[in-house]
Amino acid sequence: MQSTLVRVGRMGRNCDYEGIHFDHESYEQPSPPSTIHPALFSLEDRISHGGQVPSNRTPIEVYTDGSKINDQTGSAFCAIANEAITKAWKAKLSPANTVFQAEMLALKAAIEWANTTNEDVNS
Repeated sequence: MQSTLVRVGRMGRNCDYEGIHFDHESYEQPSPPSTIHPALFSLEDRISHGGQVPSNRTPIEVYTDGSKINDQTGSAFCAIANEAITKAWKAKLSPANTVFQAEMLALKAAIEWANTTNEDVNS
């Protein structure tokens, strides 16, 4: 079965296995590798802002963090406007939580807070 998967999936050849015909054209082809180095990839050029034109107001900068050291897991975000902290939030999580869960919680909390403001927010 493994060799059939390699022939069909990787080599693009049709193959029969235990009376079943596998046609390579019936399967999704992998995407070609990127020719752009990740450090040079300009994400700002590929994000749609929903057609909204940025205002002339100074945006609020939002910074998030999730961390885990030993058995201590935490999540936080802060908002800064005009070089002053305007909002701070933090939460202590269970030691069973991962650093990735802490990061996601910080992002979720920051997004929920940003949705309640009537300000331009950069993250």
